[in-house]
Amino acid sequence: MKPKVFLSQPTGLTIPQRQISERWQRHLYSQGFSVEQLLRESYRADPWHGLMRLFASCDGVLVLGFRQLTVHYGQWRRGTEEESNVTATWTSPWLQTEAGMALAAHLPVLVAPESGVCEGVFASDTWNGPLAGTSAEAPNCYLVERWAASVAAQRNRRFTYAADTSAISCVQPVGIQDPLESSVQ
Repeated sequence: MKPKVFLSQPTGLTIPQRQISERWQRHLYSQGFSVEQLLRESYRADPWHGLMRLFASCDGVLVLGFRQLTVHYGQWRRGTEEESNVTATWTSPWLQTEAGMALAAHLPVLVAPESGVCEGVFASDTWNGPLAGTSAEAPNCYLVERWAASVAAQRNRRFTYAADTSAISCVQPVGIQDPLESSVQ
């Protein structure tokens, strides 16, 4: 079975953003990955269980942080000691949530913000440990390949091949507790 990558990205994309997304997807397919997405119409009123099941079946997550909101003038933390005037570009807040859930599930996460997007997981100073980051438009090939190797290693940890048969023996995903084990004493 191919390693599976969950692709997280906003739904409303411009033509150039769609082209960047398609390039990323072609690269993943060319590297032998399958790509899973949760499209807007698949979200339920309570998306959490569906997202957790999806992350339990994936080996890594790619988060494409495309611009969704540009603030030409705003006030940050108005009325506090940190108040300041800002100009900012943000992506969908759902991407922050999905990235956080993937990290909590101990999956390798690669974030690739469009230029100008730099909040939360898209801030380069957060790119460490299981969170890697690069540019969406001009990715660092070394970082992408290192992340891809982490995804493949995650797949290998999730599935072990029996030496004497061609059967696959499933093991519990890293970071996911078997609910049956906790109820059996």
